Amino acid sequence: MNKKGISAVVATILIILIVVIGVGIVWKVILPLFAELEFLSYSDVKLNIVFQGYTIYDFDENFAFVQIQRGADNVNVTGLEIGFNFDGTTKTYQTTVVPEPGGKHVYKFNFTNDSIYGIPQGVAPKKVTVAPIFVYNNKIRLGKILDEKPMPSGKIHLSSEEWINANLEAAENIVVIHLGPSNEPGTPVNDIGDEVKCVGGEVEYNGGCAIEIDNCGVLNRVGAVYILNKSIDEKFNENCFNIVSDDIILDGNGYSVNLDENYHAIYVNGRDNITIKNFNYLHARSGWYGGGCGIYFENTNNSLISNISDLAGMAGLSLSNSNKNKILYISNVGGWSGIIADSGSSFNNLSYINITFYFPYFGIAINGDYNFVSEIIATSRQGEAGIRLIGSHNILRNVKVYSTMRGISNGYYSTSGGINNSIYGSYLCSNSKYDVSCSENTLAGEGNTCSLVDDSCSGFVCDFPCP
Repeated sequence: MNKKGISAVVATILIILIVVIGVGIVWKVILPLFAELEFLSYSDVKLNIVFQGYTIYDFDENFAFVQIQRGADNVNVTGLEIGFNFDGTTKTYQTTVVPEPGGKHVYKFNFTNDSIYGIPQGVAPKKVTVAPIFVYNNKIRLGKILDEKPMPSGKIHLSSEEWINANLEAAENIVVIHLGPSNEPGTPVNDIGDEVKCVGGEVEYNGGCAIEIDNCGVLNRVGAVYILNKSIDEKFNENCFNIVSDDIILDGNGYSVNLDENYHAIYVNGRDNITIKNFNYLHARSGWYGGGCGIYFENTNNSLISNISDLAGMAGLSLSNSNKNKILYISNVGGWSGIIADSGSSFNNLSYINITFYFPYFGIAINGDYNFVSEIIATSRQGEAGIRLIGSHNILRNVKVYSTMRGISNGYYSTSGGINNSIYGSYLCSNSKYDVSCSENTLAGEGNTCSLVDDSCSGFVCDFPCP
């Protein structure tokens, strides 16, 4: 046979073999890489739930600690989603606090405060999960669950100051809606397309951008963060900050607003998912001839007010037809009334608030239903009542009301309101007329310290006498 003919045949066979092998490599190696491309950006992320006493649920406090350990990676992880399974019901939280590569962080969760968002009460979480929120292809995405473990139970031992700090951290976690089956994470967050670069007038803020502001005005960009860069102290012929779009964060950055006209320092109407935080003080005018509020919510829901040193006006805070809001960690509230929640305001959470002056009316007036009030101190020798309850099915827990005319006023001259309200573990003493008074309405309680109880308070008993 012709040697050249044999060489050509061999060469052809070799070429065919090379092509076949190449196709096999593409099929077995390259294509799977493309199929998994979406997950490459976090495939190196390792998130582990750490036990060793750091991950625990305290049934008595209805509070959970979860420690997350992160592996050594260089992925741009912008947040975490931590989920809890309550005997078949899954609830998830999202946080922008992320451990450094190779680091750890302990996350805190107050399930009592978050009951208004559907967190089951009286049911211990059975399982805890963690998933990353990360940047891929200039988009923010939610990754798969990277670890899940059974949730251990036990006792959390903290000092009073440590509990305050733990609750403050817990308030920053966002409860999100879980749409998938119980072993899947919740809905993706902030899928905003191309990653936004900070432009003129914006500054870096928690891994994103914020709009700097130095004066009163209308805040109207949906989903924007506004950050104050100086205090405002002036006469202004309208509300100082008027929030007119949803999903806005207003960060006071430690500065203050002081108005000398009959308007509100911050006014929000018809909005959802608003955050107002980190102000030194928010003051509006108050007097016989009119005034405004430090913060006025009207038809505003699912929002957060947190970490404000001083809040004052005709009312420090007024909630009108506003539901499922958190008002947390206000060091001092004052006004003709401290806080007012009208009859259309329900399922709100008011906790860790100190109300030092209210004249001539109330520290807190709860006219709506199913509100939760805890860790409140209200004292004013000139006030009518520390806490007035006209709405029904409200819960007060661990409140202290003293040195006012009436500690708790349930019903307040109304025979149709003040039904099925409850007070637990509260200190109600040294009030000049009554520690607890009622207007022929039902009031339940347990573990309370008080002495002067109106005969109209049907079935209410002080478990411990005032000192």
